[in-house]
Amino acid sequence: MMPTWGMWVILGVLLLFRGLLAAIEAALHAISDTDARTLADKSSAGRRVSALKADPEATAAALRTGMVLSGFMAAAIGAMVPPRLLDVSLARFSESTILTSFTPLFSALLVALVATLLDMSLRSAALQRAEA
Repeated sequence: MMPTWGMWVILGVLLLFRGLLAAIEAALHAISDTDARTLADKSSAGRRVSALKADPEATAAALRTGMVLSGFMAAAIGAMVPPRLLDVSLARFSESTILTSFTPLFSALLVALVATLLDMSLRSAALQRAEA
């Protein structure tokens, strides 16, 4: 079985990956088409940005799919971490179905809240950089 610190590391990586995808999406929406064409003339990275701007629906769908999948994976891992962190065996509380039901649910909702806050902060930072 994986140690608790390993779960925290994987959880953090998944949340940062989700935030990075949100920042990429915000930066692509913030850059204008003329700026993308100007970047395409200057470098190969600019050509990639221009190619992503050329098909915005497919790009947005791919980015959002990655965000949803990484969020679900983080929520699933987050549902397992608190009981292991507290060294609480939920089998001891098998009489209390409320506790066994709500502990993983609360953990998953907490991870979803952190993921949303991270998305919003990285997205606003990307928009501010794109405007500058």
